[in-house]
Amino acid sequence: MKEGRCVGKSGEEKGYTVDQHTLCIGGVKFPLWAGAAPLAGFSHRAYRDWMRRWGAGFVISEMISLEGLSRDQKKTWALLDVEEEPFPWVQLFGREDYSKWYAVVRKILTRTSVRFIDVNFGCPVKKVVRTGAGSALLRFPQAMADIIRAIKDAGAIATAKVRLGIDTPLWQEFIPALATAGVDAITVHGRYAVQFYSGVADWEAIKAIREIYGGVLIGNGDITTPEKALERKMTTGVDGVMIGRHALGAPYIFRQIQQYLLTGSYEVPSPEEIKEMILDYASLYLAVTQTTSLVPIRATLLAMVHGFSHAKYIRQALSLVSTYEELVRILGQKEPSQEQ
Repeated sequence: MKEGRCVGKSGEEKGYTVDQHTLCIGGVKFPLWAGAAPLAGFSHRAYRDWMRRWGAGFVISEMISLEGLSRDQKKTWALLDVEEEPFPWVQLFGREDYSKWYAVVRKILTRTSVRFIDVNFGCPVKKVVRTGAGSALLRFPQAMADIIRAIKDAGAIATAKVRLGIDTPLWQEFIPALATAGVDAITVHGRYAVQFYSGVADWEAIKAIREIYGGVLIGNGDITTPEKALERKMTTGVDGVMIGRHALGAPYIFRQIQQYLLTGSYEVPSPEEIKEMILDYASLYLAVTQTTSLVPIRATLLAMVHGFSHAKYIRQALSLVSTYEELVRILGQKEPSQEQ
C-alpha cells in the first residue's frame, strides 16, 4: 500500500486513523500507524529505505541542524537526501528564531521534495541543549509555538517531537501552545529529558495528554512487540506509535504489526533469516551510499544480532567488520569450539 490522500466516504479529507491500519497527517495518508522514530546517527537515507521495506508506515530523518542549513553547509544539506523518497519527513533542531526557521524551511521546500518538517523539542544531549535547542525549549511554550508558526507560514506540514518535560511535567503548558500554533501532529516520548533512555516510558502521561489534545498524537517509548503497540494505542487513545531503538535491531516489527492486525498472529524470523536480513541491509547501505565501508553501520549490524547460539562471538567479530566480504565470512562461520 502506498501513501495517499485522506478521503472519507463523502469525499472530504479526513484526519488521524482512517481505518485500523492507516494514519493521516496534514491530509496525507500513511499506510500504517506505526513508524520509525528518528535516531541521530542512524536514520540516514539507507536506513529510512530499509524501514519502509519492512513495512514502517512513516519514517523520519535523523535530526538536522537548522544553523547548518541556514549557513548553506554542504555537509548539512547532504543529510537532506530525499530524492524519490515517498512523502519525505525531516527533523530539524535549532533555537527559536522565527525568521531563520521561516527562511530555512522555504529553502528546503524550494530545493527538495520535502513536505513534512518535524521539530526536535526533546533531545537531551548537552551540545544541543546548551545552544537553546532540543529539550531546552520545553521550558518556553511560546518559543515552541513560534517555531511551529514559522514552519506553517513557510508552507510546510509541521510536526513536533517532545518529551514530558525536563525533570518535571511541562506538557500542560506546551501542548496547548503547540495546538494553538496549528501543529499538524505531536509525538510524545514518555520520558523526561533528564532520563535520556533510562527508566520506563510513562504512557499514563501520554494518555493524559490525549485528554487535552485533540490533534494527531503519536506515542513513543518502549514499544517492543506488536501486542504492546496495539495495546498502547487502544488504552491511551493515540493515533499512532513511533518505534526507535527496538526497530534498529528488529526492523521486522512493522511487518509483524501488520500481520497481527490482519490475523492476530505474526511470524518471528529464524536466526538464518536474521543473517540474511543483516546482509540485505549491508548491501542496501553500500548501494545507496556508493561506498565500500560498513564501518558507519557497525552499530546497526550489531543491534540485529540476536537469537544465535554464538551471538557473543558474532558481535565481537562485527565490532571490527569493514567490508561486505568480511560480513559474509563472519555470518557464515560456525560457533567456535571450546578448545579455541
